[in-house]
Amino acid sequence: MESVTNSLAVNRIVKIEENWPSLNSQRRMWSWLFGKKEPVVFPEQTDYMGAGCVFTNGRVILGAVHQTGMISGIGGHRERTDVDYVQTAHREFLEEVFGVDAKDIPEALYTKLRTIQPLYIQEPSSAETPYVNIVYGFHALEKMMKYVRDHHMPTSMYRAAHPCSVSDLIFWRHYSEAAEIPTLVLLPVLPSLCTGNLIAPEFSEDVDRFEQWYLALEVRPYRSDLNPRPNFV
Repeated sequence: MESVTNSLAVNRIVKIEENWPSLNSQRRMWSWLFGKKEPVVFPEQTDYMGAGCVFTNGRVILGAVHQTGMISGIGGHRERTDVDYVQTAHREFLEEVFGVDAKDIPEALYTKLRTIQPLYIQEPSSAETPYVNIVYGFHALEKMMKYVRDHHMPTSMYRAAHPCSVSDLIFWRHYSEAAEIPTLVLLPVLPSLCTGNLIAPEFSEDVDRFEQWYLALEVRPYRSDLNPRPNFV
């Protein structure tokens, strides 16, 4: 069973290599599979207005509930201090999910987050308002939470303890009317369900594009292969 899982992981990464030649060299691919934490080489995208992180296990996707009740993805506008879309996406993740102030984020944490392998990068869907999404699996999300804990980042959204899992991230969250994102939810990866007044149109499009990407894979990993892996350290 373990060999089958490893084979699926390799097939997925090889497919990412084909679609994004600059994303990873073969050396980085094996480093990711066997634990070395080298920075990922992300495709360049200099002309962008915003960026965000999409987290999914293939069956459900993480959504952010705003004060208005609107559900969207995690991300936002580019700031002048952001060096690229990767930093924009990671900064927005830390601000919206953990309530961290941008000025309190150490460079070392940004560096660690860059070592986490995404599933793929969603190219901007609009030339007028280019927005880049970095799509991660839930296992990658748990790594991010670990790095936040390791750097002892203060968080107003989790008072008792830093979350360790996706369920912790949702159910341990402290509700605050002052927070930009008071609540996190999981939504099914079914585009037909992600419509209506409560779902931001851009987020519905992100869900649809992920589904299309997954279905277009010649060698598809089982959706459970995108789940958090047990006993992560």
